Amino acid sequence: MLRLTDRRKLYFYLVLLIILVSLHNLKITNYFNNFFNISKIEIKNSLNENLNQNIMLSLNKFINSNIFLLKTEELAFLFDKFNLVEEYKIKKKYPSAIEIEVKQTEILAYFLENNQKILIGQNGKKIKDKIISTKDLPILIGTVNINKFLSLNKFLLENEFNLNDFIRIYYFKSDRWDLEFKNNLIIKLPFDNLDESLKKLKKIYNNNQFNNLKIIDLRIGGRIIIK
Repeated sequence: MLRLTDRRKLYFYLVLLIILVSLHNLKITNYFNNFFNISKIEIKNSLNENLNQNIMLSLNKFINSNIFLLKTEELAFLFDKFNLVEEYKIKKKYPSAIEIEVKQTEILAYFLENNQKILIGQNGKKIKDKIISTKDLPILIGTVNINKFLSLNKFLLENEFNLNDFIRIYYFKSDRWDLEFKNNLIIKLPFDNLDESLKKLKKIYNNNQFNNLKIIDLRIGGRIIIK
């Protein structure tokens, strides 16, 4: 039979053992928690320097977050705020890194709003960026409807015209466009049958019949008026 002093010693060592085991488990837990904390976030693609810096600053808040607990939706919400971003792909690289592929949208044109230049991206978003040059971009004049502009660009590309061929693009309330080439030749397009009209324009263009012309009017079906 154990004496009282022996019992006290036994209880003491049991309590001590429990404390040591708990501390050891705590250290293990902390080690694994730190092991899976995000220590590196890398953007793989080459981006506009200003955009890259702004994205990285926004991503810094996720450093030291647990990679398992981080939801990709949180990162997606962040990227959706950057209008210069067209698409992105987020990849968790265990145990502690995030790799992100980002595609910067192509800038198609610009317009003026309250005397400020607003860029239009291929992604259909309005972009405010004072660093990006508009030197080779056409300016949109008139009420800007981005979806209709993107539709126009689609027809232009299908007929082998590039937005950079033009210096100004005019949109009218009658829902039609005028295109002004860099040599100041103006193309008047109809409000309908846009694709057909651009095909006619392409034939004239391919035959080098643009010399010394000021206006090509395609508004009347079946007729081409040249001035």
